[in-house]
Amino acid sequence: MYALIAHFNRLCNGAFDAGLAPFAGLGEYAQVTVIALFVGVAVALVFNRVLDRTKLKRARRDLRSCLFEIWLYRHDPGVVLRAQWELMKANGRYVSAILPPLLIAMLAISPVLVQSYHRFGLDPVPDGATALLTVELGDGVAIDGFAEAVPELVWDGGRGTVTAMVRQPSANRVVWRLHPTKPGTHTLHLVRGGKSETFPLYVAPLKSESVIESRLARSWRLLAQPRGTVLGGDSGYRRISIDYPEADSGWLIWLTVTSLLAAVIVNRVGSAP
Repeated sequence: MYALIAHFNRLCNGAFDAGLAPFAGLGEYAQVTVIALFVGVAVALVFNRVLDRTKLKRARRDLRSCLFEIWLYRHDPGVVLRAQWELMKANGRYVSAILPPLLIAMLAISPVLVQSYHRFGLDPVPDGATALLTVELGDGVAIDGFAEAVPELVWDGGRGTVTAMVRQPSANRVVWRLHPTKPGTHTLHLVRGGKSETFPLYVAPLKSESVIESRLARSWRLLAQPRGTVLGGDSGYRRISIDYPEADSGWLIWLTVTSLLAAVIVNRVGSAP
């Protein structure tokens, strides 16, 4: 199953990068616009494909009938109460008609949203700033009292410095503070027991590139970390992660508004007689 997830992530990574490649030189918001248009159109097409329009029209008709009955017999409490109950049931039928297609459509475009978050939602470490590298050890490895269980951090190329390691035995993890000295993509190595795990560190200014936030052992969480490779089963690590700053939310607002507009337009066109 995990091999299938890894293959799915590779396909999503390749498709996302290939789709944005022609727009790489146009800036972040041009790329976000392309993604938003794709998301809006995809949601509308899937929604219209799955939606039972007969059921939806029947629910709308029932809603209007109940509202008209409440207005028409507003001076008769008994009729109004009965109409209110029918109105609640009609609302339930309306939601049951519209909610499943919407959930299916959102599920279909969720890989694009995850990819977008790692491209635009996380910023590289600012030049001159520091970052925390956290390593969570596996269940079979304990750091409390065993020096050989603690990995050694090696900075490839000498492009930064590392503060003294902090042990957190209660969480079975260790933390380093990283001080990169130049921009670009750095390479870190975690060495323990003669085995090495490689992990990237991104420092601004940086060209358009998706951030690898974590590397995980085999887990369903890999679907939320499509860029991170799977840790080896005998690595002794559960998770390797770097805390990157969150980007300004302007990209997300623009993506949301643009995709909603695109979905509304496509939905109107698709439902036109």
